[in-house]
Amino acid sequence: MKAKKIVDRKKLAYNHCQIRALERYGLILTKTIYREMVRQIKENTSRRIKQISNIRSIHAVKYNSKIFYVIYHKKINGLVTFLPQTIREEPNNTEVCYSFIIN
Repeated sequence: MKAKKIVDRKKLAYNHCQIRALERYGLILTKTIYREMVRQIKENTSRRIKQISNIRSIHAVKYNSKIFYVIYHKKINGLVTFLPQTIREEPNNTEVCYSFIIN
């Protein structure tokens, strides 16, 4: 039963990511792009910006020379959402400003 819940969560998270990637970056997120971003996080080639909890962290991943801010969820082994491009990193990389600029 637990495996099915994780699969369902991962599918829902992927669908949410597709919506947010298009909305916030104009990116049509395919499974190939999604897997590439997850691979960067797993191989530590992305830049981890902040650990939100034991299982979630904010990362800056690169795709086609563009930086995307995403939240990675360790338990489902995938992305949860795409954050707005206007995220502001503090100089010491310990805090992230969540007051996004909304047009």
